[in-house]
Amino acid sequence: MDFKETILKLSEKVGKNKDACATEEATKTSLILPFIKALGFNIEDPHEVVPEYICNKMGNKSERVDYAILKESNPIILIECKHCKEDLSLEHVGHMKRYYQMASSKFGILTNGVNYKFFTDLDETNKMDEKPFLDINMLDLQVNQIEMLNKFQKSNFNVEEILESAKKLKYTNKLKKIIAKEFETPSPDFVRHFTRQIYTETNITAGVLEYFTELTKKSLKEYLTDKITERLKEVMKREEEGDEEEEDNQENEERNPNLRKVSVTFIDGTVINRKKVTDTFVDSIKKIGRFEEIMGIGINSSGIPLISKSQNNEKQQRQIGEFWISTNSSTIQKASILNRINRELELGLKIEIYSQQS
Repeated sequence: MDFKETILKLSEKVGKNKDACATEEATKTSLILPFIKALGFNIEDPHEVVPEYICNKMGNKSERVDYAILKESNPIILIECKHCKEDLSLEHVGHMKRYYQMASSKFGILTNGVNYKFFTDLDETNKMDEKPFLDINMLDLQVNQIEMLNKFQKSNFNVEEILESAKKLKYTNKLKKIIAKEFETPSPDFVRHFTRQIYTETNITAGVLEYFTELTKKSLKEYLTDKITERLKEVMKREEEGDEEEEDNQENEERNPNLRKVSVTFIDGTVINRKKVTDTFVDSIKKIGRFEEIMGIGINSSGIPLISKSQNNEKQQRQIGEFWISTNSSTIQKASILNRINRELELGLKIEIYSQQS
């Protein structure tokens, strides 16, 4: 399982477990320690992950932060934890700043197990910034946030690279806010920049500026609408092409022995690896059973439910008892569907894709 899959699976567990965490300790055990583990750190090794870490850099005064992640006996990440139902406030940030100043760590994380705020010292060396450079919600993860989290993996951890990425992220976020504001309410300087490129008169009077401000707002909105429409058309075209490819896929399996194949190994040792990928796919679902639970996951295949109790005459399906299985998908998509079922139902399957040479 790659890092993205690990984090997305953890995200699903956070959604399922957060309401059952009645205390801060439960939050730590069920939500935060799995997050640390997902980053590749050994939560059972006291030389690597230290609970109740004593921050004693400033003389005799010492306080404890919930967790410290160490490298060569030095803290590299401090983690302050709160109950998952508690909002992360300015007061909590203040506590984190105090721990940060008292220890020699370069990164601090304030979290309630759902929200994670990452801090460093971009504004002033050795003094934690007031605002986080990364603020994520485990229930609403963004692709760029997962990419940034990947840099905090034990195997990837490099202070200078993370700081450079944090700096870029900080400035990018500020620029996005400025751009969003300009799109909503263009400033005079913003309007003048474009007006000078199309307006031939020497002076831009107040009346001209007002006139072009409205035109600029209109042009920006139309530009965004056009780009969104263009993007939707591209997606729809790819989906149509994908459907055509999927419809030909089963026939191609028979004609071309060099196509990718799928093998599924169950925890009882059973291996399903048929000549046709579609047979492997259907037989694997048949062995899993639990059709109602799979239906509850909400997986769609080529625009219809993966499993249903009614036949769709326009799509390729296989019948297993009272259920109809959609088989109108490519080899990669079939493997992806099986992987999702495996994750959701925690089946412990080993799903492999390989090329069979003639």
